Amino acid sequence: SIHQNAQKLLRLINQLLDLSKIEAGKQHPIIAKHDMISQLEQILQGFEAYAQQKQIQLKYKFPVDTLWVYYDSDILEKCLSNLLSNAFKHTPEDGKIGVELELDTIFVDGISHVRKVLLRVMDTGRGISEAHLPHVFDRFYQIPDVAKVVGTGVGLSLCRELMNLHLGDIQVKSKLGEGSTFEIYLPYVENA
Repeated sequence: SIHQNAQKLLRLINQLLDLSKIEAGKQHPIIAKHDMISQLEQILQGFEAYAQQKQIQLKYKFPVDTLWVYYDSDILEKCLSNLLSNAFKHTPEDGKIGVELELDTIFVDGISHVRKVLLRVMDTGRGISEAHLPHVFDRFYQIPDVAKVVGTGVGLSLCRELMNLHLGDIQVKSKLGEGSTFEIYLPYVENA
């Protein structure tokens, strides 16, 4: 219990430091070529034991086995880990959490070209009411009727700011009582 609480405190401090760096203009993406599929699988495998412990089905599927892309792997890890942590917080036992990867493509002269990568995190949790949806990415915003779940309102705000730094985006779709879907959009760069 002490170790878990210390880890939560460390994550919060790191998130606040990241926000401070962004405000000061000192945070910049470190773009390098990575296999995004490999990284996503590693992050998700880190949540599998937690899913079993909470009796939640964690499913993920990707359209390709490898996807070499230029992006900041730290930003992707922070955002996906935050979205998964939130999904687990708000999804009851016997619920489901899914992660999908979609490639937004266009055809030029009959050849398919990927324009951006869409990463989707879906859950069957309590969902978010329409009144709160416009504010979920506001810094320190907490939904008042979710008293049982402890949070600080920092994680989603940090994800939005990190996505903006990466020239990407994050959006949410949700209905109260029906779960939530968070979508991360990253530009697809084959050559840097």
